[in-house]
Amino acid sequence: MGVDTSLDPNVPVKDIHGNYYQWGRINVAANADTPSGPISGWNLTNEPNNSWNTGTENVPIKNTANDPCPSGFRVPTITEWQALANNNTVTKVGTFGSGSFVSAVVFSCGTNKLTLPMAGARMQTTGVLSNRGTQAFYWSSTPFPNSAIAAYNMFIIGNPNPPLVLSSDNGMRTDGYPIRCISE
Repeated sequence: MGVDTSLDPNVPVKDIHGNYYQWGRINVAANADTPSGPISGWNLTNEPNNSWNTGTENVPIKNTANDPCPSGFRVPTITEWQALANNNTVTKVGTFGSGSFVSAVVFSCGTNKLTLPMAGARMQTTGVLSNRGTQAFYWSSTPFPNSAIAAYNMFIIGNPNPPLVLSSDNGMRTDGYPIRCISE
């Protein structure tokens, strides 16, 4: 969401970083051009569990009114993110370093590729940008069990030292992360 679709999606540049969203919200919280400091009026209210999904991991999930993905698409579940990580070859491309727009990880299976820029994250209390160029956080639609404050995300450390790490984690719902939509 918020990327320049006229560009090659497999070449990490600023214009494929996309927008940052707070979990469960439809509105853009920041984009790649937003200054890295605190954002005036950063929203500190948590959205309810089913803001981005209409079911559970085992029931087909549909786009909701709060889902920023276009019609026919939705925010993936954490299970779908984990399947992507488990069933593809993962490589690093670009130059990794603080503030870099040209670092990414690439998930590939045959000729199919998904490139995820190291877009960093917008922090929960102020919207300050952190870890661009070295880490990536991408929202899932799955709420963290038994918690009103956290939701699952896919977390990627791409810095060459230490080696690439992929995991799912819980992020504060008021954090700002990019979204990659999948077909319903």
